[in-house]
Amino acid sequence: MPVDVTETLKIAGKLWAESPHRPRLAPKFTTHWRDVMEEWNEANDMPLLLRKQRLSQREPFIHMPSHREIVYTDNSPAQWAFYCAMKNCTPSLEQIKKMLANHEVLIVMAASKEQLKVIKYMGILSKCGVHLNA
Repeated sequence: MPVDVTETLKIAGKLWAESPHRPRLAPKFTTHWRDVMEEWNEANDMPLLLRKQRLSQREPFIHMPSHREIVYTDNSPAQWAFYCAMKNCTPSLEQIKKMLANHEVLIVMAASKEQLKVIKYMGILSKCGVHLNA
């Protein structure tokens, strides 16, 4: 990219980062979500979501040393959590566990018909009612 374009993008990025119009989370929501994620990390009955750039395998498997279920995802769970936080939603870990079981946590943006046959957590965009651009 030409230098003048990259410099202009850097300036625009800095202006956006400092803009009072840029969406920001209130500290209490940042704290809540950090705490819930730490609790999730310690909860042996919760699956570990593994962000994988290329999702050839979507079937969950058990990580033998920890006996925790590993679920391959794209960046969707992070986007789902951010969306929830921006909507001032503060679910407990127990509520998130129920949401996972009810396919209400966004796990993947899209899945093929073959992948849908093996996906345990069906939190795909079309099924979980999340409107990321809302």
